[in-house]
Amino acid sequence: MADITHGTWINNGKAVDKVFSDGRQVYGRNLLLDTGFNDLPTYWISYAGTVSGTFNGHNVIYYDATTITDGFREVLQQRIYDPSLTTNRVLPSSWYTLSFYAKGVGKLTTYVYPSFVEVSANSYTDGVALGRAHADGSTYWDLTDDWVRHTYTFKSRSSFSTTDVQNVLFRAFKGNTVYITMPKFEAGTTATDYSLAPEDILN
Repeated sequence: MADITHGTWINNGKAVDKVFSDGRQVYGRNLLLDTGFNDLPTYWISYAGTVSGTFNGHNVIYYDATTITDGFREVLQQRIYDPSLTTNRVLPSSWYTLSFYAKGVGKLTTYVYPSFVEVSANSYTDGVALGRAHADGSTYWDLTDDWVRHTYTFKSRSSFSTTDVQNVLFRAFKGNTVYITMPKFEAGTTATDYSLAPEDILN
């Protein structure tokens, strides 16, 4: 039986990054907070994205970049590492997977930036190896009228900057229209089913 203590899931007295129920692993722990987009200013830096409708019962973030005059707009951003804190949930030299559902017109770009990603390791988009990753984790996704789940898997650097915070970012370029829902950032190389962070469940 799993419970939660000080922000860490505990199973049989041991801290784990998976959620268990009756001794069985149920899903990976979402390291992003408020992925239901119920309190955007608290955990997300909500630049241009706004809640607009739902998909499978989950709030959707929408942004129309067709009329902007500059080249792009930040849609959503959340900090995943802060060198000034001792409570960070991400670790160096570890594999992570970002997953989310998206649709729209044009392209959506995601980043894990500015220097979180190990460039010498392979990265994977939707399960396909890309070869050497970019340090900022930049990845371009072609959007369609249908909801598609995308995944980005990569290894973190062997050490993190002592001055830079690290972030997950969704960006829309001029001329594009984007919809985003159910983002998940988790340890490991497998994108498990979407789930809220344990803190969100408790709240």
